[in-house]
Amino acid sequence: AISASDACSREVNVTSILALPVNDRSWDVKFEDGDKASIKFDLEKGKVEVSAPDATGFWQQLQAAGGLEVGDGQFVEWKPANDKLELQVHDGVIKLKGPLPTLVVTATDEAQNSVVVTATP
Repeated sequence: AISASDACSREVNVTSILALPVNDRSWDVKFEDGDKASIKFDLEKGKVEVSAPDATGFWQQLQAAGGLEVGDGQFVEWKPANDKLELQVHDGVIKLKGPLPTLVVTATDEAQNSVVVTATP
């Protein structure tokens, strides 16, 4: 579980993002509306396949956040792979296959003071 406390504010908003290279380059993106959220990056060719009930909206959400938001207590399963990056969300579990992932956690208080930390497995 992720938590934070702050001496000057009672309320602290904590956001965790599994960083994805969605804004690293101009991707050739193919959208497909499907039942489950998934994304497949071909890192060498610069191509991405996005599938979700609203695939375009899902991609825009990923770009705005810089990756996929991870909920408090949500499980992330990771399998190493250097040549590809694939992500699926199934029954609330994030399944990731790719290079070493980075979790970016931001805590912001009522006064808009914030701190950002990153973690890798």
